[in-house]
Amino acid sequence: MADGTVAEDSTLRTGRGGEEMRTSSPRLSRKAREDAVAVNEPSGEDPDNYLLNSPWTFWHDATRRGATAKDFFENLKPLCTVKTIKAFWGVVNNIRPIEQLGERESYHLMRNENRRPIWEDSDNAHGGLWSFKVRKMHTTKVWQELLLAAVGEQFSECVGGGDCVCGVSVRIRGFDQEIVQIWNEDMPVLSKSYCSVGQEMVLNFINTEEISSGVELLEGCECVVHFDPC
Repeated sequence: MADGTVAEDSTLRTGRGGEEMRTSSPRLSRKAREDAVAVNEPSGEDPDNYLLNSPWTFWHDATRRGATAKDFFENLKPLCTVKTIKAFWGVVNNIRPIEQLGERESYHLMRNENRRPIWEDSDNAHGGLWSFKVRKMHTTKVWQELLLAAVGEQFSECVGGGDCVCGVSVRIRGFDQEIVQIWNEDMPVLSKSYCSVGQEMVLNFINTEEISSGVELLEGCECVVHFDPC
């Protein structure tokens, strides 16, 4: 698209209210991608475009009920890898807003270029994640705060030495509450209770009491831990 907005591929999906709706692919347009690439390296001419501590890659997936693992992998797509703050905003401002995503669509932001938001990825073999329910009305704000906390390395005080947060996800499930997730790289080195760290991670970056009261750990799966003991 010439205006730099998100390219639109029509796909039939289920909306949040259960109705069938035709939604567009959230992939970046060629112009938006080129604009992000153009500012993906720091320049002395633009001191405000600073280099992130590590590259981060945006991903999107769209599944349906009863989908097979093969369906999931085929629908998991990288959108763009960003290395600078202006490239980051270039992607955030040009992909479809999360309030326009259909049921069972998800966005992910994962550290580095090749780490995928799946347990089968070797980079996630020793990691874990925290899952939270967020009221739909607050999901956009919570997601943006977690994106900024991730690329700004603001989670570093919440994890043990040698560990890091390596991704954040938002999953649209068509109910009054959506799911946000925070991925960490090395679960065994965490020095605090896994659940309390997750609670601290989210609430530290949500600045209003109204929104904080709408964020809660998922009942029964406060800490979804996955790591290879070998």
